[in-house]
Amino acid sequence: MHERTLTRIDLWRAIGVVAAVIVLALAAILLYASPDSPEAQFSIDGLQSRSPVGTPPRAEREFKLTLEVPPDLTDLNNDWLREAQSSVSSALIEDLARRRWAVPGLTGNAYEVDAESTQIVMRDFYIDSQDDVLLDNAIALRLRYRFDNADGLDGHEAAPTVRRHFPFRAEVQAKVDREEQGDGFSVSNESRLEFRVEASPFSEGRLPPPAPWPLDDVLPIALIGLFEDSPTTPGALLARALDETGLSGQIDLKVTLVAVSSRTRLHMNMVTDYGSGPNPEQAFILSLDRTVVYDGPRYMEYLEVARLGNIPRPRSVGTFYEIEIEFERNVSTRLDEVIASGGSASASRLRDAFIEDQQRIRGVVGDVFASMDIRTSGGNRSKYQRASDLFAP
Repeated sequence: MHERTLTRIDLWRAIGVVAAVIVLALAAILLYASPDSPEAQFSIDGLQSRSPVGTPPRAEREFKLTLEVPPDLTDLNNDWLREAQSSVSSALIEDLARRRWAVPGLTGNAYEVDAESTQIVMRDFYIDSQDDVLLDNAIALRLRYRFDNADGLDGHEAAPTVRRHFPFRAEVQAKVDREEQGDGFSVSNESRLEFRVEASPFSEGRLPPPAPWPLDDVLPIALIGLFEDSPTTPGALLARALDETGLSGQIDLKVTLVAVSSRTRLHMNMVTDYGSGPNPEQAFILSLDRTVVYDGPRYMEYLEVARLGNIPRPRSVGTFYEIEIEFERNVSTRLDEVIASGGSASASRLRDAFIEDQQRIRGVVGDVFASMDIRTSGGNRSKYQRASDLFAP
């Protein structure tokens, strides 16, 4: 009988096979324990029976403009996005100097436009039922992580416990009662549970869960609407909206898609008597987004396996560009509260003036992109709806 001596190459091959088997076994274990499949369900009735924790619902008013990017400009990088916002900033400053705007004419206070934009990256896990009941009712529920840049997100997915790659913020957010009013302008009710000291129910005396907010810990909060056994405000808001569609009892929720957005944002600021929150002077925020969309289940599988090695993201299903012009909650929330409580007529006039100025911003933004040969049209679909459209056959 002939005996063969194992070479060093044979040994390395054998080690490689064993390592591959171990990786696949661990991946299977991790996928079986995925946070996307909690034992508890979302209770439509139970989440409305107790007082919730989180930021109370508030009205969100925004223009959403779709950028119809020419075929030769389909991969606009961060430098281009920053230059585009710089052009918007210059155009707004010029228009403010040339024409009378509604709120400055009413209050005597001037707008201050950010001279430079800031950029962040957001990773959104959009959540829905198996039969897309949220999508069909223009409702959105998401878990959002915010990173300083794309390198931070890439590093975090490869090494989730390395501090320098941590996201700087995470939140669960629900948007319901979406009402399209034409030309891309919509009003909806939204609520959040933000894991930061400045946001209710957290404070210096009740610290939020610390970064990096692992999916294993935070995703179940979004899926079942509970934080430390208390209903969350986004959970309760979603439960109310589902109740009004005729649903009751419990439903299973899961991650349906993941959207990764490079956001280039610009603020218009004004000091008023109605400022609130950590940035009371922010009146409008203009967000220029490049959003890349991924299949939710495949992305969840990728995240589990990426813990075990350098694994590339799954292929995206598409990319879209849009700009949002939002009447910032730092001012709008307090104005709404004063008006709802029967406050002075001046508060109502001021809110109307802000909305008039928001319309003017929309016109200036449209002109800026038209000068770049990029057409803007009123987007009558939410980010979740727009991302879902990419899955259509």
